[in-house]
Amino acid sequence: MTVPQLEEIENLPALAVVDDSKSAEKPNLKGDWLNFFLLLLLYTMQGIPRGLALAMPIILQSNKDVSYKDQALFSFVQWPQSLKLIWAPLVDALYVQKMGRRKSWIIPVQYSIGA
Repeated sequence: MTVPQLEEIENLPALAVVDDSKSAEKPNLKGDWLNFFLLLLLYTMQGIPRGLALAMPIILQSNKDVSYKDQALFSFVQWPQSLKLIWAPLVDALYVQKMGRRKSWIIPVQYSIGA
């Protein structure tokens, strides 16, 4: 790597900063309401099983008929989340062009979690 000389630095074009904060255009959310609703629905579907998974050990401990083996078996519910670092690159690499890179896996996974 070479260090740039003073002449090279002086010959660089000047950058212009444009301030769009005072523009008269308001954001148009007209076509995004379906996407907002879908996002809200998917997050709700994700939260219900996750909340149940977090509350279930407490419920199992309050029931005296459940053994520690059964409680340990239930801990496998968190494995998909724990293995996320392994399967995330694969999921990001495979997608349906028509749906887009993120929706191709978010929608089927969220519906399967909801089911």
